[in-house]
Order: sequence, then structure tokens, then C-alpha cells
Amino acid sequence: MAFKMRTSKPEAGNKYYITKANGGYSDAIKGSPTDKDCDVLSNCVGYAYGRFNEIGGYGYCKYLRPVNAENFIQYKGTALKTGQTPKLGACMVWQKGATLNGSDGAGHVAIVEKVVSDTEVYTSESGWGSSTPFWNKTRTKGNGNWGQGTAYKFLGFIYNPAVSDEKPADTTPTPSTSGSTDEKTIWNYLLGKIGNEYGVAGLMGNLYAESCLRPNNLQNAYETRLGYTDASYTAAVDNGSYTKFGTDSAGYGLAQWTYHTRKKALLAFAQRKGKSIGDLNMQLEFLCKELSESYKGVLADLKSAKTVLAASNSVLTKYERPANQGAAVQSKRAEFGQKYYEKYAGKTVSSTPQETGKETTNMGYTNSSLVSYTKLSPNHSGQRTHSIDRITPHCVVGQCSVETLGNIFAPTSKQASCNYGIGVDGRVGMYVEEKNRSWCSSSAANDQRAITIECASDATAPYAFKDVVYNKLIELCVDICKRNGKNKLLWFGDKTKTLNYTPKSGEMVLTVHRWFANKSCPGDWMYARMGDLATKVTQKLSGGTTDTGKTDTPTSDTTTLYRVQTGAFAKKANADAFAAKLKAAGFATYIVQIGGLYKVQVGAFAKKANAENMMAKLKAAGYSGFITTQTSTTTKSEPAKKTAAEIAKEIFYGTCSDSRWSTWGNGATRTSRLKQAGYNPSEVQAEVNKLFSK
Repeated sequence: MAFKMRTSKPEAGNKYYITKANGGYSDAIKGSPTDKDCDVLSNCVGYAYGRFNEIGGYGYCKYLRPVNAENFIQYKGTALKTGQTPKLGACMVWQKGATLNGSDGAGHVAIVEKVVSDTEVYTSESGWGSSTPFWNKTRTKGNGNWGQGTAYKFLGFIYNPAVSDEKPADTTPTPSTSGSTDEKTIWNYLLGKIGNEYGVAGLMGNLYAESCLRPNNLQNAYETRLGYTDASYTAAVDNGSYTKFGTDSAGYGLAQWTYHTRKKALLAFAQRKGKSIGDLNMQLEFLCKELSESYKGVLADLKSAKTVLAASNSVLTKYERPANQGAAVQSKRAEFGQKYYEKYAGKTVSSTPQETGKETTNMGYTNSSLVSYTKLSPNHSGQRTHSIDRITPHCVVGQCSVETLGNIFAPTSKQASCNYGIGVDGRVGMYVEEKNRSWCSSSAANDQRAITIECASDATAPYAFKDVVYNKLIELCVDICKRNGKNKLLWFGDKTKTLNYTPKSGEMVLTVHRWFANKSCPGDWMYARMGDLATKVTQKLSGGTTDTGKTDTPTSDTTTLYRVQTGAFAKKANADAFAAKLKAAGFATYIVQIGGLYKVQVGAFAKKANAENMMAKLKAAGYSGFITTQTSTTTKSEPAKKTAAEIAKEIFYGTCSDSRWSTWGNGATRTSRLKQAGYNPSEVQAEVNKLFSK
């Protein structure tokens, strides 16, 4: 709790943001436009210079120089260290243009207020000429430029010496058989106030992370700075020889109270009670007073929590609010709380259960048996902090193999990954195990709970999937749901509704990348089929069968097939244009030449019912048509345009350049299709054999 995020403009009278000429600490020039309360704003230099020193609480601007932003590292002095890894309180520095002399831009600086991961931070900033003197911003590393645009080059982080890495102690509570007196006192007192063992454990885990449950704990970084130990600081505050308790910004007590208004309130409360500032019972009473008066939402969460994790995260993000609220911190604090729950509640539950509202055992993560290729990526955040209740399909923007996807996600410089990938041939690859959070959706919160799946697609809009890929996606989603205890897959089609929805037991929810970033992913082709995906997966989970919407696979190409015909044209150019329109609407079309006409058809179904379903979909989309049983022997194909070796490669990779089929098939089916397309099956097979012998 020692480091507090700044999420609002500096208050009037804050000397770190006021020039010396007007009675402040800053050597920076006045901002433009000049803020009436803090005259160094609007200006990134004046803000970052002030904030960097405000964090240290020096009473003057001790570090950095208010030069051009891009020169901050040059003029930082020898006392400050720099690096490329984000840390709390660090100053981020960007160069603008090709030089550092300001002739092509002065650069930019910002302060790190929260570290989400090594690739995502939350900053506070200002900017010269901005009508808004202060803002917060989430920045992701991306291509290494941390979101500042192509005109800028990220130079590095200047680390703030006043801020430690703020990592909780690695040791978890190790309760003795009887437990310490303070532990028992805290548990019993809080249980009497909260009445929910999950809530008490979640709160105690956070208090342990803050102070190790020591009511006289003085923040370690301030012991040297102020020249006090825990005991001497407490005594000096009690006897009045130290008078800056409310303004020194030093974390103190069970909850490491830091902010000046809260510390002053704590001191006044202790004095009214006639107690030492380090008295345990006084602090517990004050903590519950704060919860009931100023943090009513947190108290409600603690009283209603169904898991230790839910309670712990509420305290972490709404009450303690340290700068680092990332996945590792959430997991560790819930682990601390779990120890207290197991000890004092006498039950064993998971600190990261599936959110069913019931006591459960630890989640036993498994991986799909559909995987045929594995190449684990280093790009992930370790074990999830949320149970799996979402699936997020993505489009690769390229018809690539599972091996290619593995190579893409292998280097750490890529800073991206997914749990599974489906290659152009329908094979499934695994790159991040289900137990771990991948880096895929531009949203840490989504990726913590979602299985992410990259699917081979066309490289241009609408980024269509081949039938073999889409049907494997259905199969994989069914498998994921089954192994995670889900019997229903939901698609709401609305971002706000989806992200505010709490899945019930047995429910899995679909989300999409475009909701979290300015991207078209998963492409309009797949986005239009999200409802279809949810329906088909749910049908399969309930034991029913589904119409896949693709061409049925008969035992031979002489079987009678039901096709939906949507148009017939004398000119092929007109047929091509109409077929393209249908494809853009998401229908897999092809053209056959019968009786001197070019006929645009959709599907080739062995079952008439499936053709009727397709007919209904076309009518719903505004297209007319009828069902025909004319066989493919009456069609006339386009002349062969590829070599036998090129067609062999398509067979090898499971693709097909002929618009009538998604693949060339196997055995008699392949022979028939090759002949229809004008190829010599024996020549093609010889080339296929060469590929398999390599």
C-alpha cells in the first residue's frame, strides 16, 4: 500500500506541480494552456518531473531535470538506473523523430502507476497544448513502442529509487497448531463483523500481504528515510515527538494506511479511544469503521463472497488498491487468505475455483486430446487466476499450418500467443496449456478466463475459414466445454451484455477480439457465424446432431446430391459477380455450367433436409433459389490451371483451389474430383508420394 496510484489531476496547492516562481518546487516552465491550480500543466515534462519526485515525498524536486522529454535519460544523472522492464513509479521516455536535439520533436514522458504485466502498464500523463491537463492511459508494449505511434521511439524506463518492486513476501503464512494470538484475535473479530468465512479469509490474506498482520508495522522503505524502527516510530507518534504521521506518506499498521486523510483519521480515532496508534483492537475497529462508512461495496462483497479469491480481489482492487494488481499478486494474496480459511474455517477449497458458488476442489486443468502438434510458447502469464468460462476464436489472417503458428509464437519478442490453433488442414496445435493465460485478446481480464483459438483464414476480408477449419472449431469447442464441465455455449452478440454477464454453472460464453482492440478479428465471416457456432456446440453437448452447413461427404461422387441453386446466367462474368456477393455474405458458393448457362449453387448435400436448411438460410439473407438434384456429371469444369505438383501440395496441406470443394478428398472421392477438374489422378498421386517421402 506504500505506492498509491494517481488517478486524478494533482490537487490545488500541490507544490510538486507548481513553479518555484509561484511558490512551488518545480523548475519546469509553465504549461500550455496553463492550469489554474498547477501551473506546470499542461506539459508532459512538468507533470512527469513533479510526479517522479512526489512519489518520493522529498519536499523538493530531487531527481530528473525538466529538459525536453526525449532528453530525460541523457540528463538523469548517475544515481538513477534505467531499463526496458516496467516498474512502479518509473518514468517512460520516448524520442520523437530521428534526432535528440528537439528540431524534429521534443518527445514524450509518462509515469507508470500500475504494472499489469511485462507488456502492459497503466500510466499518468500530461501533454503540451492539451486542453486536458491530466489523464491516465493503459499502454501495451506491442511492437516495442508502448503505444506511442510510429513517429516515436521508446528509449526506456527511468526507475524511481523511492519505489521497491512491491512484491508480496514469497513466504506464505505457516500457522502453528494453535495459531498466534493476533491471528485468532483478528479472525474472531472480523468474523463477528463480516459473518462470512470466505470474506474474512480474503481480507486477512490482504492484511498479511501488507503488514504480516503486525499492527505497528512501518513501511520498510521509510525506516531508513525517517530513521525509525517499527517500535520507535509508534512510540514517537504516541508521545507526540513525531508530528508528521498524517503527512509523511509512510505506510503503517495492519492495512498499511498511507494516504494523508486516512492516516489522519486513524490517528484521531486512536486518540479518541485513548489507545496507542499501534494497538491491534483499535486498528481492527477502525478498519471495520472504514469498511462500513467509506467502502460499503467492499463490505458487501466480503459478506456475500462464495470464494476466497472473490473476497480477496475485492479488497485488493477496491480497498488496498496497490499499484500492482496483476495476476501474480491476485493469486498470491488469495493463497495467503486460503491458508487462513483452511486453518480457521476447517474446510479445504480452492483459492481459484470455478465460480459456481459452491465449495470445490482445486481445478484440474486438462488439455484437448484433439491436439496433434505441440510447441509451447514462452509468451504467457502462468496459471490463470479465473476459472475457464469463455472461448475466444480468432482469425490468423493467413492460411497457415499449425507448425507455422508454433513458429510465430515461439520468440519472446513476439509478445503474443494462444492456447490452441487450427491449421488450414484442420489439425489442432497447442501453444499455451489450458491452465495458463495466453496473450491473445488485448485484454488480460478476458484471457485469464478464456480459451483462445487462432484459426487459419483467408488473408483478406472477410477472412473466411475453410469448412475443415470451421468444423474443427466446433469440435474443439465441444471438447473444451465437456472437459470444463460446461453443457451450454452462449453468444449474446453484444459487448456490454456479454462482459457484464456472470455465467451460470455449466455455461461457457463466446467473446471476440474486436471488443478489446481496434481490430476486425475474428473477421466478418466468423463474426457472422458466432451464433451458429454456439448453437451447434450446444446441440452436440446435449447429445443432438447438427447440420454443419457445409457440403455433405458422400461415399462416392456418383451419389445423388441436393444442391441449392440461386442464379443462372448466360455470361460467366455475371455469375462470378453474383457468386462473389454470396461469398461476401458468408455462403460457400461454386459455379457449374449446365445447358449453356452458368449456374451459381450452394452446397451439395446427401440429405435433402440439410439442403432445405441451407435454402432457409439463403432466404433469410434475402436470396431466392430452389433445390436441384442435377449431378456433377453434367457440369463442365474450368480448364486445369495448375500443375500436378501444385495440386499435390494442396492435397498434402488439406486445401483445395477448386471452389466446388473444401478439400480434394481421399480414395475414390479424390480420383473423381481430380478428373472433374481436368487433372490426371495418377500424375497427381505420384507428386503426392514425393511429398510424403521427403
